[in-house]
Amino acid sequence: MTGRSVYDYANPHAFLYGEATGMVDLGTLGGSISLGGGINNAGQVVGSSSIDGDTQEHAFLFADGIMTDLGTLGGRVSNAYDINNLGYVTGSSSLSFSDDSAIHAFVYSDGVMQDVGTLPGLKNSIAYAINDNGQVVGFSSLLIDGGGEIVRGFMYQDGTMTDLGTLDQSSPTEAIGINNLGQITGVSGHVAFIYADGEMTDLNTLLDPVSGAGWVLTAGHGINDQGQITGYGVRDGYTRAFLLTPIPEPNTGLLLVTGLLGLAGWRRARA
Repeated sequence: MTGRSVYDYANPHAFLYGEATGMVDLGTLGGSISLGGGINNAGQVVGSSSIDGDTQEHAFLFADGIMTDLGTLGGRVSNAYDINNLGYVTGSSSLSFSDDSAIHAFVYSDGVMQDVGTLPGLKNSIAYAINDNGQVVGFSSLLIDGGGEIVRGFMYQDGTMTDLGTLDQSSPTEAIGINNLGQITGVSGHVAFIYADGEMTDLNTLLDPVSGAGWVLTAGHGINDQGQITGYGVRDGYTRAFLLTPIPEPNTGLLLVTGLLGLAGWRRARA
């Protein structure tokens, strides 16, 4: 487990928690603040930390007791959000030291931070997750006149960034989690989705009518290779975390969602 522990509130540090070691302070890159993000099976942790003077924040990789500064794509700020089991890191970085408004997603491996660009016509991108096949998901965006913003979820692989579309062709979409089967979860508008086999599906349309009664699933955040999905939803007027779990055969296509204070489920038809 990784995250942020607040020692004096003003100066939180990233930590790594294990049953044998308890909570271990990962330190910083020279500043006073750090935040833990993703962790892989080898116990390598990524996140972000302020550096000397606390005026800049850089992505880090923590391994074998050492926190390494991953640098940036040319700007002042970078953040690492996930790491796969091959040690590939993904996140985002500003491009210019004098202007933090241009931000691109990156993949870091073998000491090199690679800019993965944006979707055509858009300005910024942020990557949230990477699987063991090197597939990266996140979103690309562009501010438009009148204060609006175009936001589209993407999947990046082998130099190609694919627009995942939206549920209604107009809602902003963010891809947040991906498993090793290439199945993606995230949010489109205010609705949780799963993306598989080139199709985006509203998870709410797949809810089992009995156990899913009263649930509105608003965001998918993670998906594992067993098809379990975590995220947030609303039930009885309160926002609650959920865990969506497939039911073994012969109950084909039926899955249950466990909430913090209740149960729900969703059903997906198979071809």
